[in-house]
Amino acid sequence: FSDVMASDATYNLRDQRKAEALVARYGEKGFGYAGNSHLDMAVWERAGQVVVVNPDKGVLDKLGEGADIVFE
Repeated sequence: FSDVMASDATYNLRDQRKAEALVARYGEKGFGYAGNSHLDMAVWERAGQVVVVNPDKGVLDKLGEGADIVFE
């Protein structure tokens, strides 16, 4: 990797913060995102590709038809 975006001891990069950081870097719908949690919903709403891996209970129901790729 040539660059990394990550949480640290003072800044938790998840949920809406992660979505905003990715949009700032790649633009709205300009990135794909793989996740498994309800906390990933804010990111998936702004991603160009939604990848779900081993989803937590209820995540697929909440996404509906919004997932492009699902690995259960």
